[in-house]
Amino acid sequence: MNNAEGISRSSKMEVTIKGHRVTLHFADEPNPDVAVQVKQVLLSTCLLTTDCKREDKSLNTSNFQ
Repeated sequence: MNNAEGISRSSKMEVTIKGHRVTLHFADEPNPDVAVQVKQVLLSTCLLTTDCKREDKSLNTSNFQ
């Protein structure tokens, strides 16, 4: 099942997260390396978001002192 460009069609899922459309494409065979990469990206994004929120709070509280 290949299309004209030679890219195999696999299962996909489309979701909307905070107003952004996200499409997940699933391969026919599992790849543990990709799973680790996705996990690392999600964790680092979570940590960056948490750090940014902490910085914003500290900046906001310093304005009231």
